Amino acid sequence: MTFGTMTSAVYRLLRDPNRTKFDLTTIQRYINEGEQRYCTLTNYSVKKDTSISTAASTREYSLPTDCKSIIAVFLDGSPLYRCEVKDTVATVTATGDPTHFYIRNMYIGMEPVPTAVDTVTIIYRSFGGDMINTSDNPILPEEDHMLPVYWACYWGCVEADDNRAAAFNQAFYEGVRQAVVTNVEKAFNEYPTVGENTVTVESYNRDVEGVL
Repeated sequence: MTFGTMTSAVYRLLRDPNRTKFDLTTIQRYINEGEQRYCTLTNYSVKKDTSISTAASTREYSLPTDCKSIIAVFLDGSPLYRCEVKDTVATVTATGDPTHFYIRNMYIGMEPVPTAVDTVTIIYRSFGGDMINTSDNPILPEEDHMLPVYWACYWGCVEADDNRAAAFNQAFYEGVRQAVVTNVEKAFNEYPTVGENTVTVESYNRDVEGVL
């Protein structure tokens, strides 16, 4: 599913095909929140990379909104090494080609302060939740693409005082529970006993349309 088809699914399940009852921006925010919620509960993430351009005399730069943790950072292809956040960042005047970086909240800082324009490549773990365009794809496994849809439907029902909210909430958390079980079983079966077949896991049916 794409972000566009997920959005359409939410409106279909909320019985608002003309999109007159629920604000589009709000619905799409709920979908992104659902993806992040899934990743948080299942500890699921994917590896991504992004590039930023340094500017002279500028120490800190914003990290991607979906960044969970940093894997590696490179300056024009050379690795930067992580250091501790400086307590007196504003008073540090050392400048030059950065050799280290630090993380402060959702910012990455260069050490020393850059004096020129360079390309910094950041490799990081993403929790998702940053879909914008209709063609964007969720980072979740394909079999779990409907779960953020159920999360958005749940909050839509809460806003509209719709009694189907509980069913959507249950569908989301049942799907998350099964995803956790599946991930554990996949890890267990990664190295099967010699001479034995891996276990086939029956997936939880996440289709709630039949009961809503």
